[in-house]
Amino acid sequence: MIVCGGGENLGHELQTLRQNSVVEADFQVRSGLLLLEVAKAVGIEVQAADIDAEVERLAQGAGDYADQVRYMYAAPERRDELSYSLLEDKTVAHLLQHAVESEAAAVPDEAASSTGAEG
Repeated sequence: MIVCGGGENLGHELQTLRQNSVVEADFQVRSGLLLLEVAKAVGIEVQAADIDAEVERLAQGAGDYADQVRYMYAAPERRDELSYSLLEDKTVAHLLQHAVESEAAAVPDEAASSTGAEG
């Protein structure tokens, strides 16, 4: 007979894991919805040609399994998943580009204010 000690500890660990999973799921849903709203606000869209190009890129990377990749992404639900992923990627790229542009525009202002303080 095997006796496993520390049952209370295991229960606590499972409860912690559940709580962490809920927090992670909440974050994923909220961030996904936020990205969708940003995409809608700035007019970012994914066209069928974008999906086709991504399927082809994935197929080329799959080597001997290229036909299986193409077959897999022929299913509408898989194309929808890929479309959402591409929309997220485009939106994040847009946000990063504008964040970098904003940061670059702010740097001269900071430099000018620091040189003005010295003089």
